[in-house]
Amino acid sequence: MRQAKGDYSKDKIDYFARIIAESNTWITPTLVMSRNIISTFDSLETKLKQPEMQYLHPMTKGIWAFINNMYLGYPKETRQLIRDGFEKFQLPFTKALHDAGVKVLAGTDSFLPTLVPGFSLHDELKEFVDVGLTPYEVLKMSTTHPFEYLGELENAGTIEKNKIANLVLLEKNPLEDISNTRSIAGVIIKSHFISLIRFLAISRDFKACELE
Repeated sequence: MRQAKGDYSKDKIDYFARIIAESNTWITPTLVMSRNIISTFDSLETKLKQPEMQYLHPMTKGIWAFINNMYLGYPKETRQLIRDGFEKFQLPFTKALHDAGVKVLAGTDSFLPTLVPGFSLHDELKEFVDVGLTPYEVLKMSTTHPFEYLGELENAGTIEKNKIANLVLLEKNPLEDISNTRSIAGVIIKSHFISLIRFLAISRDFKACELE
């Protein structure tokens, strides 16, 4: 955005996308991070009342409060620049990167305010679909691409015989609606199936131990 110097035209966006594509650089857009920073300008208290906040360690909220003091101190003009940059540059730039052949990874920078690990990834996947990518392309960004980047695609990242079976079992098809990634029936970790009910019980026990 700084390099664009306010020129958010399609030509400028495509120009930067080509440079990154030619350099074979991998990109993690973290769209949900920018979206949530902007949402804190509007109503931080509303975001903090979301159901997933119950899973946060108290220390995380303390870190959020420290970071938030920086963002909430921005003057009105700076906040508007951030909004414009996100809507007019970052969102279309993400689609341009994909169209140019850039390998994109799904990430959320979840240490920033109101980004809860796990939950924020579902939000990021939806952001990708909203800018014009297909659910299938988006799912690859959170499964296949990370292992390809790490050089471990021979062992994991796709569902194939003899590969590591770390899977999420869903009740609904995410290819029809990316929000269906939230319909989790259970997970398979190291070939062991853990149902959602059992997983929630483990989470409650873990949280209770932390509080003790």
